[in-house]
Amino acid sequence: MRSPPISSSTPLAEPLLHNGKSGSGNRSSRSRFHCSWSSLLNVVPAVLALGIFGAMWCGAVAIWFSPMFSPAATPRDDEEKMRGVNLGGWLVLEPWVTPSMLWPFLCVGPCPADETPVIDERSFCDRLGPDEARLRLEILRSTWVTEATFVRIAASGLNTVRVPFGYWIFGDTDLCPQISAIHHLDNAVDWAEKYGLSIVMDLHGVQPSQNGMDHSGTSSHRPFARATGWQRPSFSGSEWLQPDNVVATVSVLRRIVRRYAGRQSVVRIGMVNEPMLMNREWCDEDCPIGVDELLNYYNTTWSSIAEFVSPGQRPVLDVGLGGSLQQWGSVTLPPVLRDALIDVHTYQAWIPYGMWLPQALHLRLAACDAAGGVRAMHAVLGVPVMVGEWSIALTDCAHWVNGVGLASGEANTGFSASCSRVPCPTRFNPLPRGATLDGGPDADGYCSTGLLPTSGGPLGPLTAEVFYALFTEYMMAAAEQSAGWLFWNFDNEMGDPRWSFFAAQARGWFPANLSNGAYQPRIPACEESDGVPLFGDLVTTAVVLVGCAVPLGVGTLVMAVCRCFQRRND
Repeated sequence: MRSPPISSSTPLAEPLLHNGKSGSGNRSSRSRFHCSWSSLLNVVPAVLALGIFGAMWCGAVAIWFSPMFSPAATPRDDEEKMRGVNLGGWLVLEPWVTPSMLWPFLCVGPCPADETPVIDERSFCDRLGPDEARLRLEILRSTWVTEATFVRIAASGLNTVRVPFGYWIFGDTDLCPQISAIHHLDNAVDWAEKYGLSIVMDLHGVQPSQNGMDHSGTSSHRPFARATGWQRPSFSGSEWLQPDNVVATVSVLRRIVRRYAGRQSVVRIGMVNEPMLMNREWCDEDCPIGVDELLNYYNTTWSSIAEFVSPGQRPVLDVGLGGSLQQWGSVTLPPVLRDALIDVHTYQAWIPYGMWLPQALHLRLAACDAAGGVRAMHAVLGVPVMVGEWSIALTDCAHWVNGVGLASGEANTGFSASCSRVPCPTRFNPLPRGATLDGGPDADGYCSTGLLPTSGGPLGPLTAEVFYALFTEYMMAAAEQSAGWLFWNFDNEMGDPRWSFFAAQARGWFPANLSNGAYQPRIPACEESDGVPLFGDLVTTAVVLVGCAVPLGVGTLVMAVCRCFQRRND
């Protein structure tokens, strides 16, 4: 609601402070007013404001002494670490990576009952039909990733790309029938070999869906249950593990490994991405699945395709959405999986109030906690770990990152972050004037993204640019406690550097040359930070902030009371 213009307010003819009296009685009245309890209560907002202000300054000064801001060179490891990027949003349509692919399907005003919303690759193909969908997807796939993309990745000193694809890649399944993308995967293998890159094949979506999210090909998110004439697909956490579905999945993987048998660039095979090991509101039944069920799938699937796999090609085992050391701690890998890599995904984007947490805490989570988790997983399972996905985002502000029609905080943290709004991208389609959607574009054509670096970063002594560069370095150093890492993503249409390797490197957050021989990320002495009670964890963060805020707030209140009684005695 807008405030009325200043000129419309009627000025007070007589200050209420005078209470209609004059002379000596006026002074006495003023003294009694200033010393009333109601008057003292008016000091409370000032007390709170000064307390918060003091906490911020005290915290900013305190964390100067945190070892999180004193990185040191890490010991040189002669092992060739995996350093690479994901080619997300290419062979699996991800609306948040390339949102302009969906602009033609947004409604200006109420949506017609016969026009189902497009929220994933399945609904994209269902809405358009095979011919039109094939045309539009071919434009995306022939331009979003090209040979020049591989040239640029190799020139950055990276050595690996992870290529997500869906079970529908051959064009002969229920999802996007008659639309094949296998020739693009062929190109990726050829380009990788041409420029000396390795490939991690990643089956990102299995039949019918392993997690009910759009990057599996089929989204089951709740907001669209209310859409006119359309009901969201139900999601069961274990349906993809039913025998018929596993047979279909094994068939696709068998075709893939036979097709690329002997290709030197193909070094790893992922059998499923982020299966649901936790519960979410769009899960209708059987969530979460158990680690034993997942491990049985890995064992059965790899045993079924192992005879077609070349000696240098090894399995990747995703720990699952919500997968933890506690869940995997009792697992014993069968012999056929002993040469596997354990794939963990490390994100801080879904930490509630991420931008409100101090810089030192984010740096500690990146450098120390993440590194410790990687080492612990390796120690428990006895096989190498890789960080198959990570980003440098601290919020879920990225446009539709939680799913089409979902804004920051929805379906995940429940806490909305402060986001910036920038003009919506139009690489693949223009945005219809006036088209709006929850969590998406507004009527003025603006889309959400993370806070612009010019708007600042988390609380701390570093500028946003310097903080993100150090945060990136710590994430890399932690991930290299494993076999290596693959950043999500190589790019995004919004150009947000927290989700785009190319944009982040252009800002200097990644070094220009990331080859193993040219660059070694630094890391602080994490064992030292354990003994320094300055922002070592969330509890000590709160203690320091409250410890700074309370004295200032109480001091302000005491000064107000003293001043009040001084006036009484005047």
